[in-house]
Amino acid sequence: MASAPLKRDVRSRVRSTPAQRQAALEAYARSGLSGPQFARSAGIKYQTLVTWRRQAKTSTCVAAQANSHPTVAFLEAVPIPPLSSTSLDLLLPGGARLHLSCPSQMPLAAALLRQLELKHSLDLHSC
Repeated sequence: MASAPLKRDVRSRVRSTPAQRQAALEAYARSGLSGPQFARSAGIKYQTLVTWRRQAKTSTCVAAQANSHPTVAFLEAVPIPPLSSTSLDLLLPGGARLHLSCPSQMPLAAALLRQLELKHSLDLHSC
């Protein structure tokens, strides 16, 4: 790291500000070095670099979750006069379309939508 040297406490642990950690991670990304090589050249322990990367990834995921918008929305169903066909088309996020041709398909469609919602919530938490 080209900035001021990192301070160490009495137990020789690196003391750094969030800005210094961010600068070190950016320098590491640009360096093309392996983690151990970069840590050695920056004067920090490899495990310290690993911890900084993990913390940065976690804080990025938390920020992404805070800024994400739910994909599930409630809509008002407006009854229309019966047509010759008794089918229902559901338009899903991403352009997918779910066509129900008889009422007996409703429980299966509901189960599918619950699974899609569950998968979406798990994707957010797997950052």
